[in-house]
Amino acid sequence: MPSLESLPPSAAFIEHIPISFARRHCMLGLADDGHALPVLLGAPDSWRLLDVVSRFLRRPVKPILARPAHVHAAINAAYQERQGQTQRLLDTLDRESVLSALEQLSSHEDLLDTENRAPVVQLVNLILFDAIKARASDVHVQPREDEVVVRFRIDGVLFDTFHLPKILQEEILSRIKIIGRMNIAEKRLPQDGRATVEMGDRLIDLRIASLPSSHGERIVLRLLDKSARLYTLDELGMDSARLDVFRRLICLEHGMILVTGPTGSGKSTTLYAALQAINTIDRNVLTLEDPIEYQLEGVSQTQVNEKKGLTFAKGLRNVLRQDPDIIMVG
Repeated sequence: MPSLESLPPSAAFIEHIPISFARRHCMLGLADDGHALPVLLGAPDSWRLLDVVSRFLRRPVKPILARPAHVHAAINAAYQERQGQTQRLLDTLDRESVLSALEQLSSHEDLLDTENRAPVVQLVNLILFDAIKARASDVHVQPREDEVVVRFRIDGVLFDTFHLPKILQEEILSRIKIIGRMNIAEKRLPQDGRATVEMGDRLIDLRIASLPSSHGERIVLRLLDKSARLYTLDELGMDSARLDVFRRLICLEHGMILVTGPTGSGKSTTLYAALQAINTIDRNVLTLEDPIEYQLEGVSQTQVNEKKGLTFAKGLRNVLRQDPDIIMVG
C-alpha cells in the first residue's frame, strides 16, 4: 500500500481550501472519481468541519482517519507545487537581468502571462499569482538586514512564504510601486497606490501601501477579488443556533451591529451576506465603503475618497440626509 504522502491530492481541495485551514484542522482531500470526496483526517475534533468543506467543494465528503504526522506530510507535499514555479524563478534570478526589466513595466498585468516577461516582472506576477491561489488577503514585502521576506496573510495568520535576495530589493519594490502608480523616487515618505491585475478571467483589485523602515521601504498589498462570488448567510458556516440569533439581530428596526475580527477573517463576507438578507423593496439601504468589494443589486454604495475630501465622517453626515433605513459602514 502506498504511503499517504504519495497519494494524489484533490485539485479542487487544493484550489479552494487554504493551506492554513488544512494544517490547522489536519485534513486533506484526495483525488477520486467517486461521488464522495475522500478526505484524510488526522484530528477527530475536526470531524464537524467536514460539512464546511463539503459546502465549499459542492460535493459530499467521506473521512479517512490517519495519523496526524502522515496527514501533515501529505499536506506539505500537496501544497508545495503551488509555490514551485515562483521558487524556480527565484533560483535563476540575477541582478543584471532584473535591471533590464524596468524599461518595460506596465500597470495592467495578466498574472498568467509570464512566458515573455522580464525576470522581475515574472517574479512579482508569480508572487501575486501564488497569493491569489492561496486566498491570501494581504501580501507583505518586508526588507530585513540581509534579505527581503515575502509574507502571506491567510485566514488572519501571517506566513513567511519567500526569501528574496537583498540585492534585488530596490527593483522588486520599484516594480510594485509602478504597478500602483506610485512615485518610485520617493523613499522617505509613506505612499498609497491602487491597481487592478488580471488572472485569466478574474479581476483583482490591489491596495498598495509603502512605509519607510530601517532596512528600506516595506510594502503591503491588500488583495480584493472582484470576481469572487457573494455568499449567503447559510453558507457562512455558522451553526443553526448562532445563525438564528444573527438573523434576528439584523432584522431589528433599531440598533447597531459591530462585525469585528482580524484581517481576512470574513468581516466583509459576513456584512455582504447580511445586506443581501435584509435588502428588500421596502427598505432604503446605503453603504459607505473603502473600497467597494462587491456590487449589490438595489443597494446605494458610496466609495470613500479621502484625497478628494469624502471621508467616512463627511460621508456619514450626508448619508443620514438620504432617508436611510439601513447603513453599512466598512
